[in-house]
Amino acid sequence: MRTRTDRYQLADAAVWRVGGSSREHRAIRANPVVTEIAAGHDATPAQVALAWLLAIADNVLLIPGTSSRSHLAENIAAGSLSLSDDEVAGLTATFETR
Repeated sequence: MRTRTDRYQLADAAVWRVGGSSREHRAIRANPVVTEIAAGHDATPAQVALAWLLAIADNVLLIPGTSSRSHLAENIAAGSLSLSDDEVAGLTATFETR
């Protein structure tokens, strides 16, 4: 049986909500690794988190929620944020599933 993803030659996609709860979102934004990298790029912690997700796999499509045009602009700008290999490795080590 062919699925819709077969028909369009798309990979099955896993859906994962970044950070989950509001408490987890705050923890990510306050994480010292994230805030240090954000400061070095003149970016927000949320932009760093989105850029990291884009950097760890070339088949990632982010659909971040937003409540304002300014947040939408920040989310879009995260796609242009270039993290170094060391920054990606540091974030990966910080947020690895335990």
